[in-house]
Amino acid sequence: MKYFLYQIVPIAAIICAAILALKGINGWGWFLTVGFLLAGADTVKAQLSK
Repeated sequence: MKYFLYQIVPIAAIICAAILALKGINGWGWFLTVGFLLAGADTVKAQLSK
């Protein structure tokens, strides 16, 4: 269960990035995409360092 909770953020980042890519990224879309991807990367990095 703990592993699943840590993977929710990267999975959400991928889904949101895909939705933004399909709908068109303009305006705040770029900011949101970068934010989601960075949040996912931080989570994965934290898990790999343990």
